[in-house]
Amino acid sequence: MFLPTSTWGLALLADLAPGLNVADSLWLQTVIFFVWCYPATIVSYHIFHRLSRIPGVDRVLAYTTLTAFYKRYHEPDTRLKDLRS
Repeated sequence: MFLPTSTWGLALLADLAPGLNVADSLWLQTVIFFVWCYPATIVSYHIFHRLSRIPGVDRVLAYTTLTAFYKRYHEPDTRLKDLRS
């Protein structure tokens, strides 16, 4: 669930404060998850979005995703005029 850097940090925290054993404390795991994982996810999405504006990086990202192989599903029996009625 945690990144290796946070595991190292939690081990250091357990050495400094022996009463805070992260493995036994669900509330401490939840607090660390909200404090670390949500901001890390938000920042990584912003970085990904900014990098996708560069044409070369965008081309590499487009070629490394699987969306070219997994396109949207179209039901064979449904036509466009069936959706309009």
